[in-house]
Amino acid sequence: MGKSGNPVKKAEELKISQIGDFKKRLGGLIELPSGAVVKYKNPGGLQAFITSKSIPNSLMGIVEKALGKGKGIKIDDIISEDKIDPELLADIMILTDTVMLRSVIEPPVHPVPESETDRDDDLLYVDEFPAEDKQFMFQLITGGTKDLETFRQQLNSGMDSLAAVTVAESAAKSDDGTNAG
Repeated sequence: MGKSGNPVKKAEELKISQIGDFKKRLGGLIELPSGAVVKYKNPGGLQAFITSKSIPNSLMGIVEKALGKGKGIKIDDIISEDKIDPELLADIMILTDTVMLRSVIEPPVHPVPESETDRDDDLLYVDEFPAEDKQFMFQLITGGTKDLETFRQQLNSGMDSLAAVTVAESAAKSDDGTNAG
Protein backbone atom coordinates (compact mmCIF):
# COMPACT_ATOMS: atom_id res chain seq x y z
CA MET A 1 0.00 0.00 0.00
CA GLY A 2 2.69 2.54 0.97
CA LYS A 3 5.66 3.54 -1.10
CA SER A 4 7.90 0.70 -2.03
CA GLY A 5 11.60 0.88 -1.41
CA ASN A 6 13.65 2.39 1.36
CA PRO A 7 13.07 6.18 1.68
CA VAL A 8 16.40 6.67 3.48
CA LYS A 9 18.31 4.97 0.68
CA LYS A 10 16.39 7.04 -1.87
CA ALA A 11 17.19 10.26 0.04
CA GLU A 12 20.88 9.31 0.15
CA GLU A 13 20.88 9.21 -3.65
CA LEU A 14 19.59 12.77 -3.86
CA LYS A 15 21.72 15.88 -3.95
CA ILE A 16 21.16 18.54 -1.28
CA SER A 17 19.85 21.77 -2.75
CA GLN A 18 22.17 24.77 -2.67
CA ILE A 19 21.23 28.29 -1.59
CA GLY A 20 21.16 29.41 -5.22
CA ASP A 21 18.56 26.75 -5.99
CA PHE A 22 16.16 28.48 -3.60
CA LYS A 23 16.95 31.94 -4.90
CA LYS A 24 16.35 31.02 -8.51
CA ARG A 25 12.84 31.71 -9.64
CA LEU A 26 10.93 30.24 -12.49
CA GLY A 27 11.95 32.16 -15.55
CA GLY A 28 13.76 32.10 -18.84
CA LEU A 29 13.05 33.29 -22.34
CA ILE A 30 9.46 33.73 -23.45
CA GLU A 31 7.68 34.99 -26.53
CA LEU A 32 5.06 37.62 -25.74
CA PRO A 33 1.78 37.83 -27.70
CA SER A 34 3.26 40.70 -29.77
CA GLY A 35 6.05 38.40 -30.93
CA ALA A 36 8.74 40.13 -28.86
CA VAL A 37 11.00 37.80 -26.87
CA VAL A 38 12.12 38.73 -23.37
CA LYS A 39 14.09 37.16 -20.55
CA TYR A 40 12.04 37.13 -17.38
CA LYS A 41 12.02 35.90 -13.83
CA ASN A 42 9.15 35.30 -11.50
CA PRO A 43 9.74 37.56 -8.48
CA GLY A 44 7.63 35.25 -6.32
CA GLY A 45 4.18 35.22 -7.86
CA LEU A 46 1.22 37.02 -6.41
CA GLN A 47 2.68 36.68 -2.91
CA ALA A 48 5.64 38.91 -3.83
CA PHE A 49 3.35 41.72 -4.92
CA ILE A 50 1.22 41.40 -1.79
CA THR A 51 4.28 41.42 0.47
CA SER A 52 5.74 44.48 -1.25
CA LYS A 53 2.36 46.26 -1.02
CA SER A 54 2.33 46.67 -4.82
CA ILE A 55 -1.32 45.72 -5.18
CA PRO A 56 -3.72 48.68 -5.15
CA ASN A 57 -6.40 48.50 -2.44
CA SER A 58 -9.19 48.32 -5.01
CA LEU A 59 -7.81 44.98 -6.23
CA MET A 60 -7.22 43.37 -2.83
CA GLY A 61 -10.68 41.74 -2.69
CA ILE A 62 -10.09 40.08 -6.05
CA VAL A 63 -6.61 38.98 -4.97
CA GLU A 64 -7.91 37.52 -1.71
CA LYS A 65 -10.60 35.56 -3.60
CA ALA A 66 -8.00 34.18 -6.01
CA LEU A 67 -5.71 33.15 -3.15
CA GLY A 68 -8.63 31.56 -1.32
CA LYS A 69 -9.38 29.44 -4.37
CA GLY A 70 -5.70 28.65 -4.86
CA LYS A 71 -5.78 30.18 -8.34
CA GLY A 72 -4.15 33.05 -10.15
CA ILE A 73 -5.98 36.17 -11.21
CA LYS A 74 -7.56 36.24 -14.64
CA ILE A 75 -8.51 39.37 -16.55
CA ASP A 76 -12.10 38.06 -16.65
CA ASP A 77 -12.10 38.06 -12.82
CA ILE A 78 -11.51 41.81 -12.88
CA ILE A 79 -13.45 43.04 -15.90
CA SER A 80 -17.13 42.20 -15.99
CA GLU A 81 -19.32 42.75 -19.03
CA ASP A 82 -21.90 44.91 -17.30
CA LYS A 83 -19.69 47.31 -15.37
CA ILE A 84 -16.17 48.62 -15.57
CA ASP A 85 -14.98 50.93 -12.85
CA PRO A 86 -12.50 53.45 -14.36
CA GLU A 87 -10.51 53.58 -11.09
CA LEU A 88 -10.31 49.79 -11.01
CA LEU A 89 -9.15 49.76 -14.63
CA ALA A 90 -6.46 52.37 -13.82
CA ASP A 91 -5.29 50.24 -10.87
CA ILE A 92 -5.10 47.18 -13.12
CA MET A 93 -2.89 49.13 -15.52
CA ILE A 94 -0.62 50.21 -12.66
CA LEU A 95 -0.34 46.62 -11.44
CA THR A 96 0.39 45.21 -14.91
CA ASP A 97 3.12 47.85 -15.33
CA THR A 98 4.57 46.85 -11.94
CA VAL A 99 4.61 43.20 -12.98
CA MET A 100 6.47 44.08 -16.19
CA LEU A 101 9.01 46.22 -14.33
CA ARG A 102 9.75 43.51 -11.79
CA SER A 103 9.57 40.49 -14.11
CA VAL A 104 11.20 41.40 -17.43
CA ILE A 105 14.95 41.45 -16.90
CA GLU A 106 16.18 41.58 -20.48
CA PRO A 107 15.89 43.95 -22.16
CA PRO A 108 15.80 46.13 -19.05
CA VAL A 109 12.44 47.86 -18.61
CA HIS A 110 12.23 51.32 -17.06
CA PRO A 111 9.37 53.21 -15.40
CA VAL A 112 7.70 55.93 -17.43
CA PRO A 113 9.64 59.18 -16.96
CA GLU A 114 7.86 62.16 -15.46
CA SER A 115 8.05 64.15 -18.69
CA GLU A 116 8.55 63.38 -22.36
CA THR A 117 11.78 65.41 -22.35
CA ASP A 118 13.21 62.93 -19.81
CA ARG A 119 12.81 60.01 -22.24
CA ASP A 120 15.97 58.38 -23.52
CA ASP A 121 15.70 56.75 -26.96
CA ASP A 122 18.16 54.08 -25.83
CA LEU A 123 15.88 52.87 -23.01
CA LEU A 124 12.77 50.72 -23.09
CA TYR A 125 9.91 52.10 -21.01
CA VAL A 126 7.04 50.06 -19.62
CA ASP A 127 4.46 52.10 -21.55
CA GLU A 128 6.06 50.97 -24.82
CA PHE A 129 4.78 47.41 -24.35
CA PRO A 130 1.38 46.61 -25.87
CA ALA A 131 -1.44 45.97 -23.36
CA GLU A 132 -1.68 42.32 -24.43
CA ASP A 133 2.00 41.74 -23.53
CA LYS A 134 1.49 43.30 -20.10
CA GLN A 135 -1.64 41.24 -19.50
CA PHE A 136 0.16 38.08 -20.60
CA MET A 137 3.03 38.66 -18.17
CA PHE A 138 0.54 39.49 -15.43
CA GLN A 139 -1.24 36.18 -16.04
CA LEU A 140 2.04 34.27 -16.24
CA ILE A 141 3.47 35.72 -13.03
CA THR A 142 0.31 35.78 -10.93
CA GLY A 143 -1.34 32.69 -12.39
CA GLY A 144 1.64 30.57 -13.27
CA THR A 145 0.43 29.53 -16.71
CA LYS A 146 2.73 29.39 -19.73
CA ASP A 147 -0.03 28.40 -22.12
CA LEU A 148 -0.09 31.20 -24.70
CA GLU A 149 -3.16 29.91 -26.52
CA THR A 150 -5.30 29.75 -23.37
CA PHE A 151 -4.18 33.25 -22.43
CA ARG A 152 -4.94 34.60 -25.88
CA GLN A 153 -8.45 33.11 -25.76
CA GLN A 154 -9.03 34.70 -22.36
CA LEU A 155 -7.55 37.99 -23.53
CA ASN A 156 -9.77 38.08 -26.61
CA SER A 157 -12.82 37.33 -24.48
CA GLY A 158 -11.89 40.04 -21.97
CA MET A 159 -11.08 42.58 -24.68
CA ASP A 160 -14.39 41.83 -26.44
CA SER A 161 -16.18 42.48 -23.15
CA LEU A 162 -14.25 45.71 -22.63
CA ALA A 163 -15.00 46.86 -26.19
CA ALA A 164 -18.72 46.12 -25.78
CA VAL A 165 -18.92 48.09 -22.54
CA THR A 166 -16.93 51.00 -24.02
CA VAL A 167 -19.22 51.17 -27.07
CA ALA A 168 -22.31 51.00 -24.86
CA GLU A 169 -20.97 53.78 -22.59
CA SER A 170 -20.14 55.97 -25.60
CA ALA A 171 -23.61 55.48 -27.07
CA ALA A 172 -25.23 56.30 -23.73
CA LYS A 173 -23.20 59.52 -23.42
CA SER A 174 -24.13 60.54 -26.96
CA ASP A 175 -27.83 59.82 -26.35
CA ASP A 176 -28.08 62.05 -23.29
CA GLY A 177 -26.05 64.84 -24.89
CA THR A 178 -23.06 64.73 -22.53
CA ASN A 179 -19.68 64.45 -24.12
CA ALA A 180 -21.26 64.48 -27.57
CA GLY A 181 -18.88 65.95 -30.14
